[in-house]
Amino acid sequence: MIVTDGIHLISDTDEDELHKFAQSIELKRCWYRARSFPHYDLTTERKLRTALEAGAVKIPQRDLVRIIQNRRKMDKLAAVARIAKKCDISRLAHFMEGKGDSDWEWPEDLNELAGALEDLEREEK
Repeated sequence: MIVTDGIHLISDTDEDELHKFAQSIELKRCWYRARSFPHYDLTTERKLRTALEAGAVKIPQRDLVRIIQNRRKMDKLAAVARIAKKCDISRLAHFMEGKGDSDWEWPEDLNELAGALEDLEREEK
């Protein structure tokens, strides 16, 4: 779903949906902003009106912020899942129990996984 607080245009699911919608209402791709969160700025009343007429849903800013926070959390969880999938979890379990190969080293991917999990824990507090 495409939503706006009247200024920012975002997708609650993915960037492809956002770009397709933006293109359909003739927003230029160079107006896309990805730095803080993927969005397009609606800089005029006309652009806002066009977005709403095309199906964007206007929501309060606090709800837009909540969507952004949830998307960030889901993106991090997806990254954790991708990293965990790359690691040999059965060998990790044996390693942790002291039964693993002596030449087996802690995979660099697991450092990334541990960092991502710590980030998620901090956000939950």
